[in-house]
Amino acid sequence: MSENVSPEAPLTGRQQEAAALLAQGRLTREQIAAAVGVRDRTLYRWQRQPGFQARVGLFRDEYRRAVLERGIADRVARLDELNERWEKGRRVIAARAEEGRRRNELARAVERRRAAGEDLPREIAGLVPVPGYETGLLTRTLKQLGSGAAVRIVEEFAVDTGLLAELRQMEQQAAKEVGQWVDRGEVTGKNGAPIQVQHSLDLAEASEEELEILERLARRRAAARGDRAGAEPA
Repeated sequence: MSENVSPEAPLTGRQQEAAALLAQGRLTREQIAAAVGVRDRTLYRWQRQPGFQARVGLFRDEYRRAVLERGIADRVARLDELNERWEKGRRVIAARAEEGRRRNELARAVERRRAAGEDLPREIAGLVPVPGYETGLLTRTLKQLGSGAAVRIVEEFAVDTGLLAELRQMEQQAAKEVGQWVDRGEVTGKNGAPIQVQHSLDLAEASEEELEILERLARRRAAARGDRAGAEPA
């Protein structure tokens, strides 16, 4: 017995399965018919019936909604991960800034004691404030100079370009995720030269007024050329 579908009647299990497979769009009609255990012409007849068509449409809407929700969920997860990594980077900067503040406060106190002529311990005698250290953007490393009794430890400071680049990359990626980043490119001519643009005027389409203006400009230009030619020495 053939299975017919009316707009009001519920679908059978095989019709539901066939409608779902059609909505997914991954299999051919022949493959779907074989999968649900009906003939190809039976599936073809179902596809022409309004109730079956409506169910296929409902399944498609559900699949699209699920894909959209999953995509949004994946995006939110990526943004959460980016934000967590970005916050960790900012905490590193904040910790360095606090270290820089304490270190520079000590260095300024040492400067005042040195200016007052006090004898200072060797470990802090040469301490001076480091510009920018309180921003948290500088890294501090200790370097040993000399050896034996003459050995001394010196501080070296450098901008943490690696961390700044990573933060910038995360900010750019997050902006792209939410559609707030636009890649811009500069269009140039050959070998980077400016693009040459030529304009042409179709005199056949010019009005009488435009033709009169062009004629006056031509006369002025011709007169100016004549004046320059007369001024040149023989």
